[in-house]
Amino acid sequence: MSAIIGLDLSLTCTGVCILRPDGTRRLEAWETKKMRGHERMAYILDALDAMLNDAERMHDSLRIIIEGPSYGSQGQGHFDIGGLTWLVKHRLWTLGYTYTDVPPSSLKKFATGHGNAKKAEMLATAIRKHGYEGCNDNEADALLLALWGAAQ
Repeated sequence: MSAIIGLDLSLTCTGVCILRPDGTRRLEAWETKKMRGHERMAYILDALDAMLNDAERMHDSLRIIIEGPSYGSQGQGHFDIGGLTWLVKHRLWTLGYTYTDVPPSSLKKFATGHGNAKKAEMLATAIRKHGYEGCNDNEADALLLALWGAAQ
């Protein structure tokens, strides 16, 4: 059976959730706040490779769900997150994985019932409805992405 991986890509703290076929899950956050540029991108890609290798050893197949871009956002950070997103997608493609993009508004609507939920509401939903015990909104979003994938 397939494991579902939710990836909430971030320049400072990428959230990851592996939802196993038995319903158990592994959550992690890849912290890169003190890194910049190539060092940051390399760290995230290396963490992605290690996570995929580990997950592949334990599961027959993997479904990967990525939060898509926020096209309405502006600023330098969105240029950089776009670069990270394409690096990750290209790495997945070169390794033979397929992935599904979920628009942020679709994920928010799935999780909370409306497409303009704030980060705090998404975190509260993960805690209240899905038993998330942490406080990291990136991990919470990754969990919600994996649950979105399971619901499809």
